Amino acid sequence: MFKNRRFLLSAGIEVFLICLWGGIYDFTAALYGTIFASALVFTSWKRGKLFIPGGIETVGLGIMLAGYILSACLARDKGVAFVGVIRFASVCLFWILWNNLEDSLRERLRGWLPRIAAVLTGAAVVLYISPYFRELLFRAGRLGGVFQYSNTYALFLLIGIVITVFREKKSRLDYLMTGVLSAGIVLCGSRSVLVLFALVRGCRIND
Repeated sequence: MFKNRRFLLSAGIEVFLICLWGGIYDFTAALYGTIFASALVFTSWKRGKLFIPGGIETVGLGIMLAGYILSACLARDKGVAFVGVIRFASVCLFWILWNNLEDSLRERLRGWLPRIAAVLTGAAVVLYISPYFRELLFRAGRLGGVFQYSNTYALFLLIGIVITVFREKKSRLDYLMTGVLSAGIVLCGSRSVLVLFALVRGCRIND
C-alpha cells in the first residue's frame, strides 16, 4: 500500500515537473532543484542512508559542476553565471536522487514517461481548435507542447519513443504510444530530432 502511494506521489511530481515548461526557465530550474533536494532528503531519511553513485557519470558531473562554480566566481556577470550553477546543480541532484530510488520505482516512473508524453501530445492536438490553447501550445504552426519550445519538446518525445521501442515485450498500447509520439515529433518540425528519430528506428530495425 505504501509503495503504491509512493509511486502515485512520485508520478504526480513527474507530471508536474514536465508540465512546468520542462524546466527551461530560470525559476523553474530553481524549483526543480528544490524539489529534487527535498525528495532526496526524504528518501535518504526513509532508507536511513544516502547513496552517492560511483562511476564515470558521477565523476563527470562533479567535474562539470566544479567548472560551473569556477566560471561563476570568475565571470563578470555573476548573476547569470550563478543561474547556470543552479541549473546544473539541479541536474546533479536529480542524478543522485534517481540512484537513491528503489529499482522497481525507477522502472515504473521510466515506464510512465511515454504515457505522459503521449497524453500531453494528444491533448495538445485536440486543444488546437481553441485559439487560446493554440497560442500556448503551438509556435509558428509548430507543436511546442507544455514546454512551449518545439525542439526541446521533440527531444522529450524522442526519449519516450526510445523507452517504448526498446522494450522486450510490447503491448498494443506501446505501439499506439509510439505512433502518437512519432506524429508529435513531426508536428514539432524539428529537423535535428527527426534525424535522430530515423536513427533510432534504424537501430531498432537492425537489432
